[in-house]
Amino acid sequence: MRQQELIHLHALLLEIRRYLEQEETLPPDAFAAYDAQSVRPAHIHCGKEAHKKAIAHLLGDLIYSVQRHPHKITR
Repeated sequence: MRQQELIHLHALLLEIRRYLEQEETLPPDAFAAYDAQSVRPAHIHCGKEAHKKAIAHLLGDLIYSVQRHPHKITR
């Protein structure tokens, strides 16, 4: 993937996170791994690898949260 595509994917995944947080379906620490790293979609100066790692953390946290709390998400 090109860097621009990775940044776009990063932003989309962050929107999913925000939606789940607004719906109050997840515990506050559900995204601790993602929050511990510093790369955000707006950090376009960061390289592809940094965004890949951030996406991996965000996806990992999303998958773990959905598996851990499926009854809250699939109302």
